[in-house]
Amino acid sequence: MRLLAFLLLLSSQAFAQELVEVRNFGPNPGALTMLSFTPARVLRSPRLLVVLHGCLQGGNDIVRGSGLLELAARQGLHLLVPQQNSGNNGARCFNWFLPADTQRDQGEAASVKAMIDHTLAQTGIASDRVSIMGFSAGAAFTASMLAAYPETFSKAIIAAGVPHGCATSALNGFSCMGGSAPAQNARTRGDHVRRSAGTFTGPWAEVMIIHGTSDEIVNYKNAQFLVDQWTDVHAIPNTPAQSRDLGTYRERVFADARGEVKVREVTIPNMRHGFPIDAAGGCGRAQSYVLDAKVCGAQLVWDFLQQ
Repeated sequence: MRLLAFLLLLSSQAFAQELVEVRNFGPNPGALTMLSFTPARVLRSPRLLVVLHGCLQGGNDIVRGSGLLELAARQGLHLLVPQQNSGNNGARCFNWFLPADTQRDQGEAASVKAMIDHTLAQTGIASDRVSIMGFSAGAAFTASMLAAYPETFSKAIIAAGVPHGCATSALNGFSCMGGSAPAQNARTRGDHVRRSAGTFTGPWAEVMIIHGTSDEIVNYKNAQFLVDQWTDVHAIPNTPAQSRDLGTYRERVFADARGEVKVREVTIPNMRHGFPIDAAGGCGRAQSYVLDAKVCGAQLVWDFLQQ
């Protein structure tokens, strides 16, 4: 009897930790699929994290492989996981390099915003408790969502991404990924965001950048380009207020005059293109583009959301 009860408990927990497709969430000009996770644990002040996958991935790949789904179930975190369709992009990349998909009220960006609005209406999550993260193409798209809808997000995590506005086509998108796009200074990169944001003047989302130094697909140079972009948007120095070597990764933080950290950079030495996990520590499961770097990326994300 106890064994049966135990198996039923495991079954209910496994069932609870599933992404569910949501239909009829609102306007969907980008033809994306909406996946959602609602935790069983009810918090007094719940959070929503929007998670954008990379190329050749789906929503389940990134949240399961990274350990984010287990963390969300444990911490009571709501997840919204937009999923790209092969009809939009053969490699299932979000079209971060196409202005028609990254500008406010257009294409894929508008679809993601409709999903967020639907989720807030259904859950009662406060509008100031919404964060967004992405890996690779999803990270590049995250930067563009911050620019297109800056009032929507309080925090953002950009893992192995590129700055918003770097590319306007697939062709120069490859140059951006390789770190060889035409040289731009921090002000120019910040201007890309401000132009997309229109009349918005702040407060801007706090940003955490995660990147491996041996990334063979999205060159590590892009981590500094993102630091330049978002420190300029926040109007703070792009020299770190603090740098720390934490063994398996290095961290730099960039703060305003009051000492409040607005941009955080996590560098993982020798990591290739992927989202970091720590399998031995029980964080995540290695798979394509989810790499055992002895760094629990899901925990980094959760700690950042709490700060």
